[in-house]
Amino acid sequence: MRTAEQAKMIAYRAVASKFPSAQMAFCAGSIIRGEGTDTSDIDLVVIFPELKHAWRESFIFNGCPVEVFVHDLATLNYYISESDAKTGVPSLAQMIVEGTVVWGSEQDAAKLKTFTKSIIETGPPPLSFEDLCNRIYGISDLVVDLNSPRSRTEAVGIATRLYHQLADFALRSQKCWSGAGRQIPRALQRN
Repeated sequence: MRTAEQAKMIAYRAVASKFPSAQMAFCAGSIIRGEGTDTSDIDLVVIFPELKHAWRESFIFNGCPVEVFVHDLATLNYYISESDAKTGVPSLAQMIVEGTVVWGSEQDAAKLKTFTKSIIETGPPPLSFEDLCNRIYGISDLVVDLNSPRSRTEAVGIATRLYHQLADFALRSQKCWSGAGRQIPRALQRN
């Protein structure tokens, strides 16, 4: 298992090798939080001065899986303010807030961290009445299905889906950020 220091060094070398004209980069994820496992990858947010479009890619670098999110400030703002806000899952902003600067000016990175932290502190846009009603309907429908599953496998599938929808509803109805997959327990703990 890699340490945070090893992950930061790999991230730095990856940026130097693959993205040397980047303005800044943040190394984030479970390894940086001290929660990494033997199969954890390195999350790397790379910011350029200007791009035609953002992209995401995965590769192996120095024997370590790396998942890269490549943006400029305009695409980053769009993804955080529009895409992540609509889903209620602040993945990109959270990576920057929790991330360690491995490339570029600490001063520029601090400004970006302040911006993304303010987005997270503000919370997602509130759900509309229609969204709330649709979510309540979906949860109710799953509860009915869970009352009479046709098999244990079906019950597990329904319960898994219900867990996600209940957690998301509990968070979003309180104007809190949600999560996806293994991010859900962290989102519930934060709130």
